[in-house]
Amino acid sequence: MKNKVVILTTLIALIIIGQSCKKMQIGKHKHTETKEAIELNVNLKYGETYTYTLPSNQSDDAYAITSQATNYTTSELNTTNTVYTYVAQKAAVAATYTDDVTIANVEEAHAEGEHHGGGCGKHIDNEIERTIHIHFTVSSTGGVTNQ
Repeated sequence: MKNKVVILTTLIALIIIGQSCKKMQIGKHKHTETKEAIELNVNLKYGETYTYTLPSNQSDDAYAITSQATNYTTSELNTTNTVYTYVAQKAAVAATYTDDVTIANVEEAHAEGEHHGGGCGKHIDNEIERTIHIHFTVSSTGGVTNQ
């Protein structure tokens, strides 16, 4: 009998918590998402280093490289996901070659009915999802330039 009371009490508590989360989702909470695309064209010399400080992350999803460059010595985000570094290959793949990388903080897939922050947890009301595409042109005569 004691076990039945404990189980029933736990079940009722879970139902109440679930309903309050659901009310929070449907209630007055308004979540907006803005999608922003940034395109950069960069000219480099062989072996040259380019760094890009990412815009302030206004999303609950961290920046990540979603499409990796192919002709590089280094192409990575720092440990805090705030700076991207690209080092062009020293040996020429061709007289002039191009490379591309895409960095984004795009929304992760959520289960049906789940909202940002997972349940009643932390969420960002005015979220900006950014996709940053950097197109590199590398040659022996290049030099770091942004266009």
